[in-house]
Parts: sequence; structure tokens; C-alpha cells
Amino acid sequence: MKNRTKLLISAASAVLISSQAVTAQTLFLDDFENDNLATGGVDTVNAGFQLVSNSTRGTGTVGESGGLATIATSGTSFDNTGIVSINSFDTSALTSFSATWVVDSQTAPGATLGTELLIQGGTSNGTGDGSGFRTGPIFNFSIGDDAKWNLTANDGTNNAALVSSGNLGTAASVSDGYALTMNLNVAGWTVTSSGLSNNISQSGSWTGDVTFSDFQTNLYVAAMIQANNNNVSRTLNIDSITVAVPEPGTYGLLAGCFALGSVMLRRRRD
Repeated sequence: MKNRTKLLISAASAVLISSQAVTAQTLFLDDFENDNLATGGVDTVNAGFQLVSNSTRGTGTVGESGGLATIATSGTSFDNTGIVSINSFDTSALTSFSATWVVDSQTAPGATLGTELLIQGGTSNGTGDGSGFRTGPIFNFSIGDDAKWNLTANDGTNNAALVSSGNLGTAASVSDGYALTMNLNVAGWTVTSSGLSNNISQSGSWTGDVTFSDFQTNLYVAAMIQANNNNVSRTLNIDSITVAVPEPGTYGLLAGCFALGSVMLRRRRD
């Protein structure tokens, strides 16, 4: 499953990343190919991740092997476990940037599981109640207990739902792997996906007090999984995480790459 999924999904992301090397500024890239979670391999940028966990509710494990970063909860109820980048990337002079997570596979969501993919303002290792995971400012894409996609932002003090809960659609086919890109820019944001049964293509303006200026600072990328109300270990396997500044001509390629990845996955499943 892992090799087939990586081949199919990464076809789109590989074209995107190679394009970014020529046409865009790469702010962060970790392809998890050197079997050391804390450092990056050849051609990576600002790479390296560390564990984040709400240790009072069980400490899960994180590691890197076989081209994947693996996050696993401990099997304790309400254990949150994840990774956050050790190094930051500077967006203070930017008017737009995109972050892409290529997920190889994960435990299917449901009433006992949540997943979060984040851009955030710090590397907090948790405070025991889970609040330390999310250091403002925050742009947070998540799978809730209802197995639906949610999107929120926070300026460090004020949390705003950018899209009403569940309005991004259901989190179908996540166990087979998917790619997700979040673009933040002065005018607003976009979220697109590849590899899901119900792919996401959503955009909107900033809400309330949260604006792009809140994200013009040193930022970090993160990914987390939570076993809500279940004493079974849950896993999240990530193939790569990339943050880049697309040139104007790259936006069309972004859409094409995700469309290609989606078509390839559909054909493979058929």
C-alpha cells in the first residue's frame, strides 16, 4: 500500500516540487528520506521535526523510516501526538505562500479520531491540556470527530472558523493517502486536495480579526493525530511537507498537478 500510494500521489507533488526549485522560492522542504526525523537529507530546506505531545494523557511516538515520517498515539484515550518543524521559515516580506502535506496513509477518521495539519507561530511541546500544540498565529486544517474537514485561523488571541464546521466535506479515503495544499495570501486563502474521494477546492477571505498580516512572521509547520475516546493506537504517515512561494505561473501548475494526482488515484482504485 505504502509504495503504490507514494508513487501515485507523489507524481503530482514531485512535479510541483521540481517546478518550485526552478520557478519559486522554497521556504521549507522535508522529504523524510534520511531516516532521521530531526534532520533533513540532500536538497532539503530548513528540514527537521520534533515530537509534540500532551504528555499527561499518554505520550505517543514519532520517527522517520523508509521515506516516511510516522506519528503514532500511545493507545491512551485523548492522547495527542504530532510533529512540529524545528526550524522556522520567514514570511515577513511575503504577500503569498503555500504549504503542502503529502500523506501516505493514516488511520481512518471517525468518532474516536482527529487529525490536524497546521501552520503555526511556535514549537510548543504541550502544556498537559493540549493547548500547547497550537501556538498562535495558527492556520489549522483538521479532521474532526465527525469525520469532516474543518478550517480555522487564529491571530494568537482570537480563533475564527474560516469555513463552518464540516462545510469542506467529509474526509473520505484518507487511509489511502492524499495531498493537501493551503495557500495564504493578502486577499485570502485557498485549500485544495488530491487523492480523496471527495476532493477539496475551497477559497475565502479572512474572517474577523485574523488577516494575512498575522502570518507575516517566523512560522513553523506541524502535523498531529489524536485518539479521542479510544484506547487503540492511531497512526499518521507523511511522505513530505513543503512550504514555498509560487511564482504567478506556478498557480496553474498547482491545479494541474493536483488534478493529475486525483486522476491517477482514481484509475488505480478502478
